[in-house]
Amino acid sequence: MESKDSGLSEAVLLLIAANRELAQQGQESEQQRQRLETQVAEHARVQRELEENRALRRGVLNSVVDGILTIDQQGRIESINKAGLEIFGYPKEVLIGVNISMLMPSPHREQHDNYIRNYLETGQTHIIGRVRRLTGVRRGGRVFPLELSVTEVQVNGRRLFTGVVRDVTQQERDEAEAQTLSLAVENSPTSVVITDAQNRILYVNPQFVEMTGYRREEVVGRNPRLLKSGEKAPKDYQKMWKTILEGKVWFGEFHNRRKDGSLFWASTAISAIRDGHGHCTHFVAVEEDITERKRTDAALQAALTEVRAHRDTLSQERELIENIIAKMRQSSRFDPQGLRYLMDPVERSNGDLLLAAARPDGVHQVLIGDFTGHGLSAAIGGPIVEDIFYAMTAKGFGMDEILQEINGKLYGKLPTGFYLACCGLALDRACGRLTIWNSGMPDVLIFDEEGALVEMLPSTGLPLGIVGAEMLGLMDTVCEVVSGGCVAAFSDGAVEAADPAGQMFGLERMTELLGRIFNAGAPLELVRERLARHRASREQEDDTTMVVLKL
Repeated sequence: MESKDSGLSEAVLLLIAANRELAQQGQESEQQRQRLETQVAEHARVQRELEENRALRRGVLNSVVDGILTIDQQGRIESINKAGLEIFGYPKEVLIGVNISMLMPSPHREQHDNYIRNYLETGQTHIIGRVRRLTGVRRGGRVFPLELSVTEVQVNGRRLFTGVVRDVTQQERDEAEAQTLSLAVENSPTSVVITDAQNRILYVNPQFVEMTGYRREEVVGRNPRLLKSGEKAPKDYQKMWKTILEGKVWFGEFHNRRKDGSLFWASTAISAIRDGHGHCTHFVAVEEDITERKRTDAALQAALTEVRAHRDTLSQERELIENIIAKMRQSSRFDPQGLRYLMDPVERSNGDLLLAAARPDGVHQVLIGDFTGHGLSAAIGGPIVEDIFYAMTAKGFGMDEILQEINGKLYGKLPTGFYLACCGLALDRACGRLTIWNSGMPDVLIFDEEGALVEMLPSTGLPLGIVGAEMLGLMDTVCEVVSGGCVAAFSDGAVEAADPAGQMFGLERMTELLGRIFNAGAPLELVRERLARHRASREQEDDTTMVVLKL
């Protein structure tokens, strides 16, 4: 019985011990499990942080405007950011793993591997740790300027090189433009002054030095008022600054003083320079020395005053001469019997004339003429011709003798090139005969009583005053009188009147117009009106004289 109990007790003890061991092992297993879970959680946290860091690094690299590349010791590209891809124009998969020399132009492309090898062997470089301006090649082969800085880094025992690339194409353009502007200002023929907002001189170009006599270092930091002569009133300066500060350009003139004390005139333009916020930061003045121009203007003004005085004197003398000629030509001897006439001169004094008188035997003689030129010079010969015509007609001389006498006087007294185109008419009503002499005038027209053209008589001789009597060769045309008809003679101003396009009125239109006037019994004033309509906006260029003799 005892043996049996003893065996049972041992079994119980063994069971208790086994349970205790199993409990202890469970506790250790739980601890191990908890430690494992902690390690897993820590590993996951580290992984998240690493991924976040990588994402942050990628975000930073892709957000910068410069290209960032990493290459190994063989020059192979291991990484490149978004800006680098945009600069060179390649997708990432094309560049990763290829030699960076493909992004370089010759001869650097062929020598790049030697550059790296030489650095790795000797440690000597002209690039590491410096910023250099080089050229790169975009996709498609276009070469462009860039700035490159290279840094060596050690990663897990590996030597890598990181390059920062900046596209400086626009920068070079801006620099070239700035250089061009700088050269333009430096070589400008006008003075250029730049001041700060407090009007202290910052810069003057060489022309300022030449114009004022001040050296650049003598004026930098000083106020431009050092050039003042004291002649300009304070209110003028106030007005000037008001204009400039309103954002406008002020234009004006200064009578400035040079370093040596001499005065000079400057034509000046001043404007303000403003920043992006509209604040005034600088002032720019451009000046041109106009001293000599002022002297020239003064001399021209004096000469102009003198010319005006002479002009006024000449005008008075011209008026006096015109009055004398007008009185000489105002003759009570003009006989308008059987005549209709029109006189439309360009000026008061003119070279057209119309004379008419009856001989003692009753023959009615008419002379219409047109002297060379226009105005006063053409009018000078008029009184000579009038005196000869009226004096000889009164004594009974025929038109042929009168024309011979006029030719002799003009040829002998007047200068070369001064002549008289004229037409003489002699109407003998008693005999029913009309004699016509045409010397250089437009065709003389004869119409019947209904206004139909009967005959056109062209010029048959030279104008008077060109040759002497022995060469004149006057020729007359004798016509039978057309009962109820008329004869019309006129100066060339009647047919040579031009419209704005330069087209002349012409003999054909004048013939048609006169025919309608005579047929309708209309006034001769219609000729003046029709010529004015033809000229339109064009000024009248020649005197117009016309005479119609009733047959």
